[in-house]
Amino acid sequence: MSPGPIAAAVSPAVTAVGTFAHRHQLTARERQVLDLLVAGVAPKEMAERLRVAPSTVRFHAARLYVKCNVTNQRELLALFARTSCSAPANGEAGEPNILTGRRRRSVESS
Repeated sequence: MSPGPIAAAVSPAVTAVGTFAHRHQLTARERQVLDLLVAGVAPKEMAERLRVAPSTVRFHAARLYVKCNVTNQRELLALFARTSCSAPANGEAGEPNILTGRRRRSVESS
């Protein structure tokens, strides 16, 4: 059975955020904040989109850092990028990195 048009339209970033959120046991709101962080949304705009105070966004971001064992946004996004991009099978170039858009280089066998 092939995936339907809706499943095919789901972006890799959405799937990656869901997997990452499940792995780190994030709450629904922490997942929303992570999704916006990955999309590059500024904290003030996150607060507006989520209809919460900026301090609430900072609180959820801090909880993300604790759950993911990182100390800042840069480390969180690096962890997300490392764990969300699986290694390519059989040495072929992989899917584009969600954050950089670059593909992994193929691995040459010796």
